[in-house]
This record gives sequence, structure tokens and C-alpha cells, in this order.
Amino acid sequence: MKPNLATNLDRTAHYLLIGLLTLVPFYALLTVSIGSGLGVYEYLRLWPEVILAMLCLLAGLQLWRNNPDRQALQTNWLLWLPLVYAGLLVSSAVFTLIGGTVGAEAVLQGLVIDIRLPLAFLAAMILAPVVGSLRLRYLIVPGAVVVLTGLVLASVLPATSLQSIGYGADTIPAVTLVDQKVDYPRAQSTLRGPNPLGAYLVIVITALMALRFKKWSLKYSLPLAGLFLATSLVLAVTYSRSAYIGAALSLGLLLWWLLAKYRRFIYFGLAVLVVLAGVSLYFLRDNSTFQNVFFHTDDTSASSRSSNEDRASALQSGVRGIIANPLGSGVGSAGPASVHSEDGGRIAENYYLQIGQEVGVFGLIVFLAVNGLVLRRLWRLRKTDRVALILLASGIGLIAVNMLSHAWADVTLAYVWWLSAGWIVGSAILGSNVVKNKHETNHQA
Repeated sequence: MKPNLATNLDRTAHYLLIGLLTLVPFYALLTVSIGSGLGVYEYLRLWPEVILAMLCLLAGLQLWRNNPDRQALQTNWLLWLPLVYAGLLVSSAVFTLIGGTVGAEAVLQGLVIDIRLPLAFLAAMILAPVVGSLRLRYLIVPGAVVVLTGLVLASVLPATSLQSIGYGADTIPAVTLVDQKVDYPRAQSTLRGPNPLGAYLVIVITALMALRFKKWSLKYSLPLAGLFLATSLVLAVTYSRSAYIGAALSLGLLLWWLLAKYRRFIYFGLAVLVVLAGVSLYFLRDNSTFQNVFFHTDDTSASSRSSNEDRASALQSGVRGIIANPLGSGVGSAGPASVHSEDGGRIAENYYLQIGQEVGVFGLIVFLAVNGLVLRRLWRLRKTDRVALILLASGIGLIAVNMLSHAWADVTLAYVWWLSAGWIVGSAILGSNVVKNKHETNHQA
């Protein structure tokens, strides 16, 4: 391949990858406001997938023209296992469409939701050597804008302000309440709703905490503390309990690894926190605010059925579905996409159960193996790469979130974490080939 053409392709990949990573936190706001205004909302919803398709094409060209990278990956499970998983998803979608057991719209949406995780990881991993390093600001700056937007929407603007730019019944609800109580509006920002916002903030708050521990960042202590506080406040008013758990787990792991010398004090602090939590739980058990925030219901609730009961029932139904059909019911038969099927939605309130319902036990095992391989590689990089440490801690926290929701089905979360993970992993695996690539290019020139 001619040097000038190769350079242009590399530059294109660079801008596309950074553009997708930094713009997708504003996916909902951009898509609704522009799509509703132009009447193309349904079509505009796929703009991240269009960029992903271009990145996949560029990744394929990168492997074709770069023999050292191809040799480095040809025996690596981090290439083949995500490819196997993507192949399973495509095969399941094809057979489901042929069998007609699930509506075409549900199948296609389900395929888009599921396959963007492995493809985003693979594209970023393969392109990592030619797009430069993943800067922490690519995560911090968009996250700060999301947080500040959420803070303004929660404290200054009226709850219905998003309706003026297209939010509503036909796009994304402008207002979400806890237990249908107007006194407990849940935070919105530039994402699809409170739960996706809370899950995304797990990454942001972990990155801010890690940045605070960088030596050069000491002079930025006040701005960082302010942004951390703002993120905590927005996270709190999402009322997303799964995000609370994910953030606590992620920050706890991060501090555990960063403060290895002080683990004796951490043990003591954890013991104190457990005691305080138990005492608070006992004395606040009848407090309506506490009940609404942590249980999403209270003694005066008019709802015939609490969200906790719905969640427990959904989880049980998901497990029973996998046991009843261990081979899976096909892509699109469960999760958010299934609401478009004739049989109605099958929401297990657990992304991993969703995958088991769709592509069976074997598909779930493969996906879990992909998760494990990626986290293991991040674990090996955690001491030398601060972003890898952030992704490792937040990744474990987000797995916990996905045990109680379909967070990986959200477009923002899927792309931000899996693109970042692929970028970091690819830089580690293929970074040693950069010098070789430059030498070969100069020799050809």
C-alpha cells in the first residue's frame, strides 16, 4: 500500500475512533434533538454503528497491510474469542430470522445491541498502534460535560425542559420518577435515562479518583474535588441502585490497589462503614426518603407492585428461560430489543441472563470468557497504565451493574468502555510493532 494512502487511512481511523469515543456520551441528546427536528430520528439512531462499521473496515485493512500485527494476533485469544462470539451472534440472528420465531425488527435490533461490544473492542484493539495513545482526557472531558449538564437539569432548569428539543413518548422520556412520585424526579443528562447515566458515571467517577492520585494533578486538587463532588451528586439523584453498587465496588477496588501500603487502615475504615451502615439502616428504616431512595417505594406507595418485586420476578424468569431452552431462543428474543417482538418483551434485569436467553449456555460461556480475558489483560497492565487501572476497576463495577440491569445494551456505555478497553489492550499487544511498521513504510518509500 502506498505510504500516503496508508497515512491517510491511519489519520481517518484516528479521528473516527476519537470522535466516536468522545461524542457517544452525548448520543441521546444529539440524536433526539437533530433527529426530531429533521424528522429522521429512527435513521439517525444508527450513527454510532455507521462509524463502527467504518472502523471495522479500517481494522481489516490494517491487518491485511501489516504483517507484524497480523502475526502478533493470529494466536491471541483476544482476537479469536470475540470473533467467535460475534460469529455466534450473527449465526443466531440468521437462523432466528429464517425460523420466524422472533420478529425481524427485534432480531436486527438485538444483533446491533449485542454485536457492537465485541466489534468495538476488536476494532479499537487492531487500530490502537496507528491512532496513538488513549488519553485520559478522552474520558474525563466528555464526562465532565455530562455531569455539568445533569447538574443544571437537576437544579436549575425545570424537569420538562428536555421536551422542547424532542424528548417525549416517541423518543426518550423527558422525566423519570421514583415510584411515580413527583417529589423524586430522577436525574437526566445527555444519555438515554437515569440508569444509563448512573452506569456511565461509574467510569467517570473512577477516572476522577484515579486522576486525583497522579502526582502532577495535585495543583488541580480543587477543580478535581469540585468535579468529583458534582459527579457524586448527579450519581446520587439518578436513584440508580445498581449504579450505587457499581460505583462503590469500582472505587473500593481502585483505592485498594492504589493504597496498598495503607490496607490496615482500609480494613478499619470498612469495618466502621459497615457498622455505620447497619445503624443507619435500622434507624432510617421507617423514613420515607430513605425508603424511596434505596427501595424505590415506601409505606405510602400507591403502586400495586414494587420495582423490587418486578426485578426479582424478572431475574427468576430469566433463569427459568435459560434452563428451559439451554440452546437459546435467538438474538432479539430477550432484552430491550425483545419489546419489538410479537410475544412482548422478556426483560431479565440482567444483561448476562439476556445473553443466555438469546444464544444459550454456550454463547453465555463465550461472552463470559471474553469478559474474563479482557479483565485479565487489564489486570496485567494496571501497574504501568493508569487508564488500564481505571478500566479494570470500572469494568468490574459495571459487571455488577449488569447483574441488575441491561447496562451493556446502552449505546454510550457499550462504546465508551469496550472501545477504551480495546484501545488499551491493542496498544499493549501491538505497540511493539509500531517501530517495525514505521521501518517498513520508510523502506517502501
